Amino acid sequence: MDTALRALMLAGFAATPAALAGPAAAETPAPAPYPAIEEIVVTSDPLRRSAFDSLQATSVLDGAALDEQMAPTLGAALDGLPGVAQSSFVPGASRPILRGLGGDRIRVLVNGIGTFDASTTSPDHAVAVDMAHADRVEVVRGPATLIYGNNAVGGVVNVFDGRLPTEIPEGGLSFGGRASYASNGDGTEISGRSTAGLGDRVAIHAEGFHRQAGDISIPGFLRSEALRAADPLPDDLEYDGVAPNSDLRQSGGSLGASWIGERGFLGASVSFFDKDYGLPVVEGAAPQVRIDQEQIRVDVAGNYRVERPWLEEVRLRVGYADYEHSELDGGEIATTFYNEAVEARVELTHAAGDWLSGAAGVQVRHRDFSAVGAEAFVPPNTTRQVGVFLVEQADFGRLSVGGGLRFERQDADTDDNTIQTGFNAVSASVGLGYDLTDGLRLTGNAFRTERAPNAEELFSDGPHVATFTYEVGDPALDKEVALGGEVALRKDSGRLTGALTGYYTDYDRFITELFTGEERLGLPVAQFAAFDSRFYGFEVEGDLEVAQWAGHVFSLNTVIDYVRAEFTAVDGNVPRIPPLTAQVGGAVEGERWRFGLTVEVADEQDKVGPNENAVDGYTKLDASLRVRPFDDRPLSLLFEANNLTNDEIRYAASFLRDRVPAMGRNFQVSAVIDF
Repeated sequence: MDTALRALMLAGFAATPAALAGPAAAETPAPAPYPAIEEIVVTSDPLRRSAFDSLQATSVLDGAALDEQMAPTLGAALDGLPGVAQSSFVPGASRPILRGLGGDRIRVLVNGIGTFDASTTSPDHAVAVDMAHADRVEVVRGPATLIYGNNAVGGVVNVFDGRLPTEIPEGGLSFGGRASYASNGDGTEISGRSTAGLGDRVAIHAEGFHRQAGDISIPGFLRSEALRAADPLPDDLEYDGVAPNSDLRQSGGSLGASWIGERGFLGASVSFFDKDYGLPVVEGAAPQVRIDQEQIRVDVAGNYRVERPWLEEVRLRVGYADYEHSELDGGEIATTFYNEAVEARVELTHAAGDWLSGAAGVQVRHRDFSAVGAEAFVPPNTTRQVGVFLVEQADFGRLSVGGGLRFERQDADTDDNTIQTGFNAVSASVGLGYDLTDGLRLTGNAFRTERAPNAEELFSDGPHVATFTYEVGDPALDKEVALGGEVALRKDSGRLTGALTGYYTDYDRFITELFTGEERLGLPVAQFAAFDSRFYGFEVEGDLEVAQWAGHVFSLNTVIDYVRAEFTAVDGNVPRIPPLTAQVGGAVEGERWRFGLTVEVADEQDKVGPNENAVDGYTKLDASLRVRPFDDRPLSLLFEANNLTNDEIRYAASFLRDRVPAMGRNFQVSAVIDF
């Protein structure tokens, strides 16, 4: 698509929300009484506010929408939500990017506790989470440091599954399963889970999954046009139409049990995760680098409702994991990463009448990390974090006022004690919400957060075969300080629903990884350095019920997001920032079926970091059909087509965007059962 046409489409998409919002104040009534929208409670919020009432932008993915977003990686599954992009390192590894922030600024959680993997260490390391058994995913955009620590300065992705039952299933037994086949890469997936009640007080849960896929097909060359021109390779290494060594295999499962009483529950589970995937990167030879990942994890959780005025509920979450992965080069282990970690948090909620609610808590994290091998770019190190927090909200009719404060101590030391660091981080926020009318709410918040540099940013110094970089940290790095705010207008009633959100954040000493243009050991140097920076942008999301007829509903939806990130003390752009992206979709839904079509257009990203190439825009066309063939059986069939136009897609947030494009055209069929 030429630039003029792409700009025209982006302008048209940008105008859509304004056109939809225009008649919102005086909507034409629906032919029949419009059903109330179900309130979505955000369980990542200790005050259990709804997504509509929250003072912070939040998206929730569950039910049929979650089924349609299933993907091998968490980043790919969430890509397309407002303000969310993906790192898209390779088909087997992709983390979410929120408002241009990723890595150690985004906390990925499982049932409220960290993933205990090495995915924040480097973008080639996969998140130890599989979406096969996810019941619900909550995405909190913007700082969530008050509740989840200074590593959540960019937001939180919280994946909830059923490994710790909180109730006895209806009828004493529940079962769910999924089987899928994908044409691109000849991929297959099968998963199953079940929860059973043992009497009135005990529930047990078991689940397992297996996924595998071969090398993916791509629309054109493996390496970008710019890279092929700058660094030509022999014809036999310029792969066209296929990404060699992009296959993957992953499996996992868990077993858990809970005691469930009238005032709460207490449960424990043990789980395992195993993944093997290749990196289809050509670096003077055929791709041969692979990552073999394993994790054993134990979780304990409990809630107890005290139901006293100043102590309503006590919530406990504890997790421990033993994680390791090996990076293999030509079948030989080059480096093995070990991560043994534990995290615990206790929340105490309280209330005073109907107007004041709050939560206080303490969180403790301990991490022992080491890399062993010829290419161990980070020395063995230990990180300890202890944080205490308090959040409060007061409601005065249509007006809500909220705020919070957190103090956190972080110590990070190399095991030989040659480098020792310690940081105190204080974060605070205040917010307002006002109901303009029923179903129309204006919110705003302001925050000041502090983030301590992590071990990789401080201690890295060595070659990293999987990313094909020589990584250099800086032990003298100081903590980041962010000052910013967010304003949003939300609507959750009537035929038109959605939100308009704008945000701005100013950073002192923002830490980023830049390509210096130098080489060490034949690898480009990637240096961690700190620069004063600013991030600003907007998000638009809207859903409109256009018409109802003969029991069918026709609807339109749009999502538009934009983030700009630049250095302020020096000229330049923060690297790996997603471009302006717009989606528009339509759906027709009947009693037992739904057909949807979505077009996503991404603009060119030419505001790139030092020593980076500009990234072309793309147009992506997806379609889906969901059918429930039987009235009395809980079976759904899902047919999906992705990237129907087979456009070449290179994600601007990816470290490997010049070396590996996204998957080409793909058709997938799935059978889902849940009872």
